[in-house]
Formats: sequence, C-alpha cells, structure tokens
Amino acid sequence: PTAPPASPTASPTASPTPMPEVTDVAYSVGTPSPAFASDSFEYLLTLVHEPASTDVTATYDGALSTRIVYISTATNAEREICNNCAEATAYTVTDLVHNDKIRMVVTRPDTSTVTYTWTLVIPEPTLTNAVYPAPGAYAPAFDKEVYDYILTLETGATSTSLTVSKEPGDLTTDIVHVRTSAGTTAEICTGCQYAVQAYD
Repeated sequence: PTAPPASPTASPTASPTPMPEVTDVAYSVGTPSPAFASDSFEYLLTLVHEPASTDVTATYDGALSTRIVYISTATNAEREICNNCAEATAYTVTDLVHNDKIRMVVTRPDTSTVTYTWTLVIPEPTLTNAVYPAPGAYAPAFDKEVYDYILTLETGATSTSLTVSKEPGDLTTDIVHVRTSAGTTAEICTGCQYAVQAYD
C-alpha cells in the first residue's frame, strides 16, 4: 500500500516585536499629575509661584526619537527645548508661565508618533503677613482670605508703620490711608516693597 502524503508542517508565527515606549518623564521642579504612564498623554505640572526654570528628563526602553518644545498659550509660539533628545539627560526649560505647555513628540521606529503634553499650573502669589509694631495690634490675626481688620493703637497715637510680606513671585501691593472723618485718601506707597521696608 502507498503511504498517505505527509501533512505540511505549519510555519511558526513570529511574535510581533513590541514597540519601544517612553518609560518615565521627570521634572526637577514641579509636581506632575497624574503619574507618568506611556498610554496617558495629558498632564498637569504644578509649580510653586513663578519658578525660574525646571529640568525635564525622559527615559525610554528602546530606540526612540523625541522632540520637546515649550508652547506659549498667549501667542501659540513654539520654543524648542531639544530635538533628538538624549535619553536620561536633563534639559532646562526657562521662562515658565501659567497655563503654557511643555510638549514631547515621540517618533517610534515604524515612524508612528505619540505626543505627551504637560500644562503648567503656577499659583499667583499672595500676601503672607502684615505687621504693625507693638503696642499696635489688629484682629483677627492675618489671613489672606480675610479683608477687614480692627487696628488698635495706644492712646494718643497719630502714626504707625506697616510691614508686609508675600509668597515668592511678582505681586504688586499699594497701601493707602483712608481718612474716614475727612473723607479723603492718602497714598502711603505704590508698588510697595516687602518684608524689608516699614511704611509709616
């Protein structure tokens, strides 16, 4: 008898090679949220009161080409931070402005791209304290969310001084004396200095 023909042997199917990914993006100053994940593309980067700069560092698990830019929300202009950015290398981003964006475009070996964006959140500074010399005292205690106080001076006092302090960042403070009995206002200072200057 003739033996039946042998069944053809199926060729093994090769597993597709996984695409390399960005594994982490870290900032030297600022708190990103949520934590970085390669499949999440939109983030917030919260910084403290007008920092001068922050360094951004990206790490990968394979061959990737990356470009990082800074985008001004006001003008939509792009400022290049790095192109073909080196892995695990810190690149400094300066002139940070609230609501602007840091964007990283990643090109994979198959030429597909993914884009990650961090929107800057920079709180505006506020006053932290206002100090009158003893025996002057005011109530309640200073709180940036409280706007009206009672200032008690010693009997016969006709003047006092005031020192104000603030959080880091640009903040313009003007101080005036409102003379209730005369119905007039006297300017004490405009663009007042902070902490080091007492105003009479």
